[in-house]
Amino acid sequence: MAEYILNTNIGEVPVIKPRRLDGYYGTIFVSYDRNIAFKVFKKGDSAFDRLARLYTFRSEVAAYTKITADNLLGRHVPKFYGTLEVSNVVSSIEVLPDFNDTVAYCMEFIDAPFFGVVNDSKAEATILNFKAVGVDYVKDADFAIVNGVYKFIDFALIGVREELQKGEWYLLSDESKLQKLLAAFPFLAEIPKHYYVSENSYDY
Repeated sequence: MAEYILNTNIGEVPVIKPRRLDGYYGTIFVSYDRNIAFKVFKKGDSAFDRLARLYTFRSEVAAYTKITADNLLGRHVPKFYGTLEVSNVVSSIEVLPDFNDTVAYCMEFIDAPFFGVVNDSKAEATILNFKAVGVDYVKDADFAIVNGVYKFIDFALIGVREELQKGEWYLLSDESKLQKLLAAFPFLAEIPKHYYVSENSYDY
């Protein structure tokens, strides 16, 4: 595991990059001493891709905000600590090119194996309750079981990529697709509030 520094709007955050925690939209970095995971979103190659990733970030943040505000559903997700702006991610030997001028969110690190929701009928039944508060995109969610409680990650209010790939939008320009997306889901234009507080009320 490699050691890195997240250079953020609140200062330097030392983290570890575990193996096998690199996804399509972002990479998980972990602060083991504070038991916090940072999902840092990859910037993307084109203007269209960058906006699609930014809107995915906002959709996931909005979903965590809704779930954690519900006393019953909140116990089924990691504790959520807010968002960060990330200027870059560096180590002693490299600057990671995918993470310049991007965004991240912070949550409790769960040191347990995760599984796809589709592999467990109880997990499927539990996460369907998320839709009651408007968290509709759950098909890619994973779960871990912690002290008998199902804990979910990788869910969102909407699936941004799926919306942009809708058949009726196929012939539209990228700009028109983004305009239609924002018209249908105006919350994607909202900038999430930046805050980061650990469970021990420790602020960077």
